[in-house]
Amino acid sequence: MHLGRVVGLLALVMLTSGAGMGCKLKTKRTKTIDPSPLDSDIQPLDAVNQNDIQRFPDETRLFGEIDLVRQLGSVKTAPRENAPLVSLVTSDTVVRKFAIKDGFTLVTFDERGARKGGWVRQSAFEKSTVVVAPATTVTPAPAVALSPSSRQSAWLGSITGRDNDAANYRRAKISGSPGSFAITIDNQFGFTCGLVFDSNGRPSRLTSCRSSQNWTASPSSIGLFCSEGGGQEVCTSSSYTLSSGTFSNSAKFQIIRRL
Repeated sequence: MHLGRVVGLLALVMLTSGAGMGCKLKTKRTKTIDPSPLDSDIQPLDAVNQNDIQRFPDETRLFGEIDLVRQLGSVKTAPRENAPLVSLVTSDTVVRKFAIKDGFTLVTFDERGARKGGWVRQSAFEKSTVVVAPATTVTPAPAVALSPSSRQSAWLGSITGRDNDAANYRRAKISGSPGSFAITIDNQFGFTCGLVFDSNGRPSRLTSCRSSQNWTASPSSIGLFCSEGGGQEVCTSSSYTLSSGTFSNSAKFQIIRRL
């Protein structure tokens, strides 16, 4: 009897211990991690500055299609005009496109042996529609010498211009009155400058140029040199420094009117 009771107690202890172990196994939890963050479908760019480039869940995805830049474009870290500048891409630069947002295209391009990326305005892929001094079959009339006031008045009409050598010609407009003329050139840098005419009625100097897109032009006074030929009068500036953030480059303004 005594031996049987001992065996029975041992069996009860083992059964109870087994049940406890079972409970522990059933209540054991496994820690999980969500492997899919909100923007996990945005693929990183193959660019040395990829960590500086802003990406967005609502950007329209492209797939690295190859295209050519058609006119000078400012590459930014985000799709807005006041974003930090990455670099400039000039006409005929080969790029790959990866996204579109708010009128900007996300691209990568090669610059001095390094691949960079950023957002550039979609207009950089469009050719200028402004035609400067197109060929004509009409025989021009003999040139008539203009008085200084008449020549100055002619410049107040339809003209074109650009703010750097790599840009396409765009519409330009001179406004104001004698002693306070200003000229605006519709390139992407959006420069407006004071304009001084010489005693012959020709543009001779640009002053205090201001950009609507956070660019600067120095020095504050930039000379203009005009010549006539091919049915047009062309005024080209001396070299000036075009700057934005850490970027700077030598450039020239140019304005043109038809004779």
